[in-house]
Amino acid sequence: VYSGQVQLSTNYPEKPEILIRVNGNIRSVLEVRPNAINLGKMSQERIDQLKKGAGSFKRPATIILNRGNDLEIRKLELEKSLFTATIKNLHPGKIFHIVVEPDFEKLIKGKNEDRLRIYTNQRGHEIVEIPLTLEIL
Repeated sequence: VYSGQVQLSTNYPEKPEILIRVNGNIRSVLEVRPNAINLGKMSQERIDQLKKGAGSFKRPATIILNRGNDLEIRKLELEKSLFTATIKNLHPGKIFHIVVEPDFEKLIKGKNEDRLRIYTNQRGHEIVEIPLTLEIL
């Protein structure tokens, strides 16, 4: 995030200086939002309800190509497989959603941590990682 100002001098006696504020957000070629997914804290009782099909518990991450239109997601990989991840193509070559959902059968009481690796075709951004956490009380 950038913010600053440009100061101009004029030959106009009533307004010898003009101040122009400048704000900007400089983004990487490939952007991941959010850069970490924390699914929060959940009771074991709620986990048991979700296991039985009483609702779903998903979180999206968005992958955006800010320059160009040739983004490909080649592969998704989970370090520990405590979660599942599926790809949704929102805008071909530009924007993808990765939908993350806990694998309730593999979770344990306490802090569950995993890491989602997203393999892309973008030079310099071939692998993007998103930490995943969910705590069971």
